[in-house]
Amino acid sequence: MLFLSCLLLLLLVGARLRASAETVPRYIGLGFFLLASLMLSLCARAEISIHGGSDALKANVRAHLDSLAREACDAPTWRLERASAQLPQQIEAAAQALGYYQLNYEREWRTDNNCWQLSLDLQPGPRVYIEDIQFQLLGPGRSDASLLDVQQGLELSVGQPLNHGDYEDAKRAVQKQMQNRGYWQSRWQQSRMQISPSDNQAYLLLQLDTGPKSYFGQLLVPQTALDTSLVSRLAGIEPGTVFTKEKLDLAYERLQSKNYFSSVLLQPSFEQDEGDTDIAMQLAMASKYQLSTGLGYSSDQGPRVSFRLDDHYVNRAGHSWAFHSLWSEDLSEVKFNYRIPLTDPAEQWLDNQLGYLREQTDSYLSRTYTAGSRYVSKLNEQWNWFAALSFQRDLYQVQGQQDENSKLLIPSGGLNYLWLDNPSFTRLGLRVETELLTSSDRFFSDTQFVQFRAYAKSIVPLGSKLRLINRGQFGTTALREFFQLPPSIRFFTGGDNSVRGYDYNSIGEEDENGVVQGGSHLLVGSVELDHPIKGPWYAAAFFDVGTAFDSEADFSRGTGLGLRWRSPIGPLRFDLAKPLDDPDSDYAIHFSVGVDL
Repeated sequence: MLFLSCLLLLLLVGARLRASAETVPRYIGLGFFLLASLMLSLCARAEISIHGGSDALKANVRAHLDSLAREACDAPTWRLERASAQLPQQIEAAAQALGYYQLNYEREWRTDNNCWQLSLDLQPGPRVYIEDIQFQLLGPGRSDASLLDVQQGLELSVGQPLNHGDYEDAKRAVQKQMQNRGYWQSRWQQSRMQISPSDNQAYLLLQLDTGPKSYFGQLLVPQTALDTSLVSRLAGIEPGTVFTKEKLDLAYERLQSKNYFSSVLLQPSFEQDEGDTDIAMQLAMASKYQLSTGLGYSSDQGPRVSFRLDDHYVNRAGHSWAFHSLWSEDLSEVKFNYRIPLTDPAEQWLDNQLGYLREQTDSYLSRTYTAGSRYVSKLNEQWNWFAALSFQRDLYQVQGQQDENSKLLIPSGGLNYLWLDNPSFTRLGLRVETELLTSSDRFFSDTQFVQFRAYAKSIVPLGSKLRLINRGQFGTTALREFFQLPPSIRFFTGGDNSVRGYDYNSIGEEDENGVVQGGSHLLVGSVELDHPIKGPWYAAAFFDVGTAFDSEADFSRGTGLGLRWRSPIGPLRFDLAKPLDDPDSDYAIHFSVGVDL
């Protein structure tokens, strides 16, 4: 077919040249015929056609004939004769691997356009099925009750078609389970398939020597800039516990989760006569300091400049600090954080923070100074909780009102959840963040309130390409007097990450002059669909709705289309949004950068 297509193309080009022969020089005509010869030689190719049997059988036969398929079109006769002599063994091996032990076939060699062709017609015959399985554990672990499910969970069953690949996969799965139960020296003493082609039956005999059960021995920590007890606690390996690959992998993750080390190598040392396994560690310290600067832009903040300096290990106890600052026309922020690792340094730490935030919108100008501490503890890979105490001083002015100031001592706590399938491009995931904070005018505060905040975002695949992205925010405040709350505690919405089509923090309850005052309650929802266009580019359509209110909810809605680019620094989002509840407003452009979840 390929040859005929090429020939037809050349005939069409040749006809075009003959039609203009009077204007075409002879050397161009000669060049055409040379090109034609070259194209015909390229179009002609060797081909193996396979008929009969299942798709899996044909694919496996083709895979076994891969070396033949790579032979050139004009391969010498002696190479094709050698390949032909190997055909029976290759086809038989391909068929038996899938349980076909009575396969017959017919083959036909021919030459088309000076190029060899092979045609195979397969008659697979009946398939072999597993008639019996004998699986035994030998050695020290044969009486270990925890291995009962390993025997019962063998991924092979009587009555299923014989497949050599499934057989080997099942054996590997067994050994992986054995390793996860501490039997790292387990070996197959016997693994045999007995085939009765005449009866189409297979009998499997599997005998596994468990070997001794392995336990974690000593953790051999090298001298580094950190205290050895800190490194041991960070690895999280308890001597005397059962040695498993899962625990070893977890130790890798814990050691690499912090910014202490640039490389980590853990080398188990198995002892044949004893069950203890010492772990030798090879650690390379990361750079003590890390400096980063950036230029950026978002439609909420406009052009911005950022600066960050980190000290990854201040002392041998593993303390660290980070200084971060950001400057833009409407928002400026300076933060200093000093982190102290606690009993379990991978899952418990104390953050001590100082901060300054200046924020300006069409409705207010606010300056907030903060100092506080936050205790964070991980419950598992997805959940963590925190408890915090902070003091903040606010200087602010709401448009049309006098300058105000407030001081607040705020205890708070929260519970967070995060799970995703792929951090770089999430197809399925969920993030939930909750926080409860309070203040009392009896304890160093000018006002009293209790506030709850919740945020959730999910990503769900629809089919093989489409993604559904849902986002929601909820907030509520119990308080005596709303206007005693500074803007940093009030709820506002609108902007890149809330209700698109509206300016940043432009949605909230308004006074009699139309000035947005914010609200003591918050409701925001968003639905978005995105679909790949080409390569890292995606198209999106969205609908947002939300409000911040004190007494009566008045929702604002926005909808539009967007473009996404999966850049090396993270997803870049460009949105064109129309505010549906303000017909006089033009379309709004939103540009933002950040992770999907």
